[in-house]
Amino acid sequence: MARRKRIDLLALCRYRWSLPLLAAFGRQSGWRVAPLLKALGASRGAFRQSLEHLLALRLLRPNPGHGHPLRPEYLLVEEHQALAAAAAELDQAFSEAPELLLDRWALPLLLELQQERRFGELRSRLEPISDRALSLALDRLATAGILQKKLLPTRPPAWSYTLALDPPRRRALAGFTKTLALRESSS
Repeated sequence: MARRKRIDLLALCRYRWSLPLLAAFGRQSGWRVAPLLKALGASRGAFRQSLEHLLALRLLRPNPGHGHPLRPEYLLVEEHQALAAAAAELDQAFSEAPELLLDRWALPLLLELQQERRFGELRSRLEPISDRALSLALDRLATAGILQKKLLPTRPPAWSYTLALDPPRRRALAGFTKTLALRESSS
């Protein structure tokens, strides 16, 4: 079950704008492409890729009653409203540093770091991640003050990582984790 949840989370975070796009649908259930693109500030290519990805995951659907094919509108699939609302809450909690949630590995790392972990543990739990991608993501989160790095007194020296989130961010992350777990248990 835990493995399936991680794969689903990795699928959700695969494209840069997927989580902010889902969060936008958590705040408003229906969007036309042009206003949504303007609200997010994403490039057209990255936006289109993320939108198609959320459509493929069946989190969104085209609005069948909206008229013009050059101005399509998309709706959140009703059964995923709780997930989108949790994504919106998470997006709001990280509003001072929105670029952190644009990183493909940031959210999976945040969920894994709810317990103290070493680099090798993180690498094995986020299996397709490369050493370089993991190192860069950990450095970005540490620079932003979201995680703490601790040198362990071992031979050879090793690092341990843990979250250093303020209470609102911690609550938003816990809410997203709970909603994701509920979504997986119901599917």
